[in-house]
Amino acid sequence: MDNELVNELKQGYGFSGNVELTKIDLGYLSTNHIVIANNKKYFLKGYRERVDESGIEAIINARNYFFKNGIPVLKPVKTKFDKEYFVLHEHIFSLFDYIDLQVKDRSGLTKRDLKVLGEMLARIHKAGRDAPKSLVKLLEKKSDYWKTEKALQNISEIEEMINNKEKDEFDEKVLRLFEIKRKIYEEIKVELSEAFLKADHVIHGDYHEKNVYFNKGKIKYVFDWEKTAVRSRFHELIRSMDYMCLNNGLTKKDFENAKYYLNSYRNIYDFDVRDFNEALLHYYYLKTQGFWIVNEYYLMDNKKVGVFLDTHFEGVEYFYTKKHKIVEDFI
Repeated sequence: MDNELVNELKQGYGFSGNVELTKIDLGYLSTNHIVIANNKKYFLKGYRERVDESGIEAIINARNYFFKNGIPVLKPVKTKFDKEYFVLHEHIFSLFDYIDLQVKDRSGLTKRDLKVLGEMLARIHKAGRDAPKSLVKLLEKKSDYWKTEKALQNISEIEEMINNKEKDEFDEKVLRLFEIKRKIYEEIKVELSEAFLKADHVIHGDYHEKNVYFNKGKIKYVFDWEKTAVRSRFHELIRSMDYMCLNNGLTKKDFENAKYYLNSYRNIYDFDVRDFNEALLHYYYLKTQGFWIVNEYYLMDNKKVGVFLDTHFEGVEYFYTKKHKIVEDFI
């Protein structure tokens, strides 16, 4: 496929001479490359298989809307045909200028970083609140209701696979994770949160430090709008807080960082604490029904995602231990 990609790049972007294409290990569910052409460096993003041409057009509309509303969106290089993407064997690709700026590691995020990250997300959500109906219609998705029965079926399927093979440490930890999830479904009752389910904002969809470029302590670009959708802002606020602040061992410092991030967001776009608490419980209960890591690992043989098991286990165990009292750790 590499030779075909090179030909598409030459035809679509007018590159001449030698075009170097190097696959990079960036992205756990997509294929990406570094491109060097005409003495310039580019990043070639391959979208996930679920993104079709109608989906990419919706993403482009969202990117353009946020860009026009003052969000520093990193936009693709256009082809000779004035398109922001091209299609090869039903896979969609976009070419971006290579950005040689700082991408932060979550373990090294400072209070200053968390402040600008929280403020930027608030700005995105404020703009997303006022998005036109035409954009909302393009991006509407189903709400996140409980799927406990499906979760139990998923557990049984993976358990059977593990029990029919020689187990390693990863397998054993997955089995312990499943034990905790079953206990949660049996013992913890969480009410559906209207605040979490209310689809009233266009959101980025995958906001975290790896999708943001920093320059001199400020955010220069927000990247990767592939998961943009119409959701509750609490979905993205809590998810991003979880990813960026609570993936380092759930220490006292982690929770201090989470509070600081939330307060930075609230300084720009405040919320009702009761709504947040309801949404937080909803998010953690919903998280216990997430199986993308084990499904990718066992069903798709994508071993790269195994690095996420420890933090997922930690979050599920934390919710089971604290139950409804988790709200006391954040506000």
